[in-house]
Amino acid sequence: MTTLAAFTLATGVWLSVDVSIDGPGYLRFALEGRIVYAKSATLQVQGGRLTHPTGAPLVPTVPAPAALESLSITEDGWVEGRSQSSESRLGRIVLAQVAGSPTLLEAGLMAFSQRPRVGFPASEGWGKVVSGKVGVSLRTEPAVDPTISPLLTPGSLILRAPERVEVDPGPVRLLDLLQLEGRTEWHRLLESIEIAQAPPVGVSQKISKARVVARVQTAGLAPSQIVDELPPLIEVVTRSQAIPAAQLVTAAREAAKRELGDLPFSSEADERDFIAPVGEVELRAESVRTANSSVSVVLAVYIGGSKFNSRTIRLSVDSAEAGVKAGSTVKVLVRSGGVVAELSGRAKSNAFVGQAVEVSLSLGQPPTQTTHLGVVKAPGIVEVKL
Repeated sequence: MTTLAAFTLATGVWLSVDVSIDGPGYLRFALEGRIVYAKSATLQVQGGRLTHPTGAPLVPTVPAPAALESLSITEDGWVEGRSQSSESRLGRIVLAQVAGSPTLLEAGLMAFSQRPRVGFPASEGWGKVVSGKVGVSLRTEPAVDPTISPLLTPGSLILRAPERVEVDPGPVRLLDLLQLEGRTEWHRLLESIEIAQAPPVGVSQKISKARVVARVQTAGLAPSQIVDELPPLIEVVTRSQAIPAAQLVTAAREAAKRELGDLPFSSEADERDFIAPVGEVELRAESVRTANSSVSVVLAVYIGGSKFNSRTIRLSVDSAEAGVKAGSTVKVLVRSGGVVAELSGRAKSNAFVGQAVEVSLSLGQPPTQTTHLGVVKAPGIVEVKL
């Protein structure tokens, strides 16, 4: 802990202290309805709380009674104050890390367009608070009542949430779950705090109210400032859409027809709807494979231009319509040079039109069984080239 020198304050002066952040993170202040940031600042006791020299209060608010005589600030952000009658912890500094380049404002303040993530000083991945000299300056406004700011009155924030919440994919923030009743300043404090990652589509996640309240308190809120009207558990699901099974089967049939011809394909099983994230749907055939009279089509499901998942659709077709059936009698067109002979043969396996198939023929006297490789040209017709 870095303990700052004690001062007995006369009426008409402010107590102030220089602080900076050594490592990742920024101090946060509320200025004209938005959150602004600083790497270092002179914190002043003003209006019953710690503020920036511009008057912007530290976020979350750290109360500082007017009767305060001394301050001490630890590397991990705890602010302690002492008056003639007592010594107590006033609050804790919470830092923010923000991606992107800042916009420079007045008096060393900055603004960012990206959402921040917040954390405590001196924790893993965060910088520590370095405190400097204590000073005093003349007051420019009347002294306030030496009590906690009205913003921090007990029960000023009411937490409510439905029992089931739909969220977008990615990080789940407190304000995705909560229905807040209280000053708008609380909303700004909580808007960047994450509590979970959205569950996979089709899977629900339960978040306990104890976990929600604990995350709310990381914004610097004390239990006495919170009214808990949350359900015991909040069920979180990712927003989704159902792609009808009929749409999947239709896409599989079209892919099969492109590969195998215009055959009467039918679904082998009752397909179920496909649950996917919300977004524009595109179905792309990745492969079409045949086995006897069955066809397997692998459909990739794209949402918003990105592949989400895939499903295999199995189709069937009557062998008589599809080409030839194993063991069936077929017409064999034997071509040799410019001569075509039409013979009767037997197919040795199932095959679709356009596929290769072996056929057995009886040739010569006495008849001799021979096997030839041909191509199915139409249902029941195989062409063999010698």
